[in-house]
Amino acid sequence: MLALTVAGCDTSSTTVLSQTVQSIAWLSDESGMLAYIDKEYENVDGSESEGDNLYRVSSSGSIGNSMNANDVAPNTSPNGPYWNAPIVFVSSDGSTAITQFGTDIYSLGISSGNVTDIIQNTALFGVSPDGKYAVTNESKLNAPGIFTTYMLTTTPPNPVLPRTTVLSIISNRVLWLNSDQYALTIKDSTGANSVVFSHVAIYNFAGGIPVTVIPNGDVSFSAGAFAADSNELFVRNYAMGIDCINLITGVRTPIVSNDSVESMDVSSDGTLLVYTSSEIATSLTLYAVNVENGHTKMQATGISKPVLSPRKDMIACINSSGNIQMVSVSPP
Repeated sequence: MLALTVAGCDTSSTTVLSQTVQSIAWLSDESGMLAYIDKEYENVDGSESEGDNLYRVSSSGSIGNSMNANDVAPNTSPNGPYWNAPIVFVSSDGSTAITQFGTDIYSLGISSGNVTDIIQNTALFGVSPDGKYAVTNESKLNAPGIFTTYMLTTTPPNPVLPRTTVLSIISNRVLWLNSDQYALTIKDSTGANSVVFSHVAIYNFAGGIPVTVIPNGDVSFSAGAFAADSNELFVRNYAMGIDCINLITGVRTPIVSNDSVESMDVSSDGTLLVYTSSEIATSLTLYAVNVENGHTKMQATGISKPVLSPRKDMIACINSSGNIQMVSVSPP
């Protein structure tokens, strides 16, 4: 078993048995990233423990110190009883991060490392690009989604009422389209060979009735992306390919056909798409697509969840080596 020795909860050494990189977010100036990492330890007495935290990551992918002391996040119970994948939001000025530890949502000062419990007993499903709103889900797995929007500009954050109940959601996040609207994936049915048929519903920030419904689409965690400058939504379709929907004209354009798309990201102007595919059975493969001319380039294998840097000149991915996942960075 691959293991690393690191500083643990006290001055004694512990051994990292496994390290899972759950999510990556770039700082706006591209000086580095934050990564949500779950570690399992073997302590000096032979016992095992587990902890989640945000870690600072260099622009080259080197994982540095944790945001909270001792590599153990407060109130840690991986993903809590909820079914959301971890969300990492970084403010545009690079001062604040927001994420989930256990059953609570926390704000972290990126420079100071100060950790503040801001919303309790709910799951973070996304933060608006301007940092003004957070959407949460109070539901457990296989239950209707009960969504609440919180105003993050108040202390403590105030809920925007009434709450919104959504049936048959398969999203484990909301995909913010801009500062006022977000998208969810909702299941329609399950077909042959367990193919899930779903649609995308777009809501205003406070929830309520969807303002737009897009058939044959999936924007669940890492399955969709939004190009803010061109107002284009990229969705995974039934055939596990990628379509682009212009939200102004409604025109839908196929970008990747009949594939096995695992995750994706897109530049803010909608011209560069990166995605990973499991079409090659042995490992996930990263591709970069020039959306304007369709030119596609294979980038790497054995990685997942690509995240484009703000200037679209670097791609951060999760790279696995045995039980230890790392962050890899490469140009598109």
